[in-house]
Amino acid sequence: MTAHTAKWVRRGLCLIAVLVAGQVQASLTADEATALLDRYCDRCHNDLRMSGNWSLTMVDPAEIARGENLEAWEKILRVTRDRAMPPPDRDQPTAAERAALTAWLRDGLDARAASHPDPGRATLRRLNRAEYARAMRDLLDLDIDVTDALPADDSGYGFDNIADVLTVSTTLLDRYFAVAGKASRLALGLGPSEPVLTRFLVPKDGSILNQGIPSWDERWSADLPIDSRGGAAFTFYAPQDGDYDLTAWLNANTNNEVDRLEDARHGLRVALSAGPHTVGAAFRKRLALDESVQTLHNDTDIIHLPIAPPETLALDFVVDGARVGTVDVPSYLMTERYAQQNFPRDLLQFDIEGPHDAQGAGNTASRRRILTCTPADHAAAPARLVPVAHAPALNAAEAACATEIITPLAARAWRRTPDDREIDALLDVFADARQDAAFEGAVAAMLQALLVSPSFLFLQERGPASAEAGTVHRLDDGALAARLSLFLWSSLPDEALMARAEAGQLRDPEVLEIEVQRMLDHPRAAALTEN
Repeated sequence: MTAHTAKWVRRGLCLIAVLVAGQVQASLTADEATALLDRYCDRCHNDLRMSGNWSLTMVDPAEIARGENLEAWEKILRVTRDRAMPPPDRDQPTAAERAALTAWLRDGLDARAASHPDPGRATLRRLNRAEYARAMRDLLDLDIDVTDALPADDSGYGFDNIADVLTVSTTLLDRYFAVAGKASRLALGLGPSEPVLTRFLVPKDGSILNQGIPSWDERWSADLPIDSRGGAAFTFYAPQDGDYDLTAWLNANTNNEVDRLEDARHGLRVALSAGPHTVGAAFRKRLALDESVQTLHNDTDIIHLPIAPPETLALDFVVDGARVGTVDVPSYLMTERYAQQNFPRDLLQFDIEGPHDAQGAGNTASRRRILTCTPADHAAAPARLVPVAHAPALNAAEAACATEIITPLAARAWRRTPDDREIDALLDVFADARQDAAFEGAVAAMLQALLVSPSFLFLQERGPASAEAGTVHRLDDGALAARLSLFLWSSLPDEALMARAEAGQLRDPEVLEIEVQRMLDHPRAAALTEN
């Protein structure tokens, strides 16, 4: 037991011993509390015995009113209230005595807290990668998950959302810039100039390229037709409308099941619209089981070759739960490294490459969310001066449209209303990018700047402009909405919650309860347990 702990224990002992002295009145005074402490605590907790390494001379009941040793007094209150002190082998106070001293301690501590509130200070905190990914997804209505594209966050006490632990390094900022740039262009449908290959590995019962990823051969998914087997489905976001090559690599029946042989590669080109899709491939289940067993010689150098030729199996390619094409594949391959045919063929790897013959940006939810106007909509807009030292003056119509686009996004991203100076800073980025890019490309650059801005990347709680340093002020409704949404959703407040905050209604307990229940009923509340 440490000296500090002993101090609290001894103080608790003496306080409760005081109550044993006899009936005390329901409301104690500081002098009466002192007398009780002297009478029932000093026997053990004195400068000579120092039981628990604590003496009664170290404390004074008047400390509560002065705001001294409050943490110790709080602990004394708890052990007194919970009957942890005095120990069972000591005289116990009556119920009335314990209640009187407990009430005196509680009322004194409460009165001190009410007259000298000290809620502490909310430290500037970076969003962890799960919060950042969800916030970006909800802000842009972009159905992708960038969590794995960001470095893992440090944790403290088992949590990865502690401000003091969530540091920022140059490497981390580089990743945020890269992720924000890719997401901004993807949200606007500004796809790559060349087809991009996306690869999905299917865990196997052996090792994938000796990576030791365990799995099984028989696979099924709710995203595949119900009579499927040996396949898998994956989430893929098509950046643009166009043709995409779907490629299924199958197990090869060799002495290393995870070999990738060209003969085990089968593909199909399909047209995909821009946006999220579920894609995959699978075989069809047989109604009757194959009970044949291949007999192997008792010699690892001799492989019993099959007598029957391979059968033809239908390999289905699936997009969004529907079969979009079928190719015929043999039930086994005969190669120099043939091993056996008992394992049913299944999917080993799935590739998507595209877009080929891209048709441009599709009508995606993210594009509709962002492009709320075109410059033509503001043809009569007056010129707006935006100080960009190294860029020419902005076209008035484009500046007006860019302002219309970025202002509501900034308000949602920053969880507050931005001022003109902050919007002008984003327009600076737009103007700079507009020298080398088309209008939508410049908008993407402006979005990238928004996604790496401190007000989005960090949870900031600003005090009132009139608040003096060191004074206590109420948390405004906007900050309360941000805390609530990060806690329940690991994301941004939605429009409904922000509307409540802007109307100053979140302080109403009934309104707060309604909003909490609504948020818990929302699918986003899964983050409360997942994150």
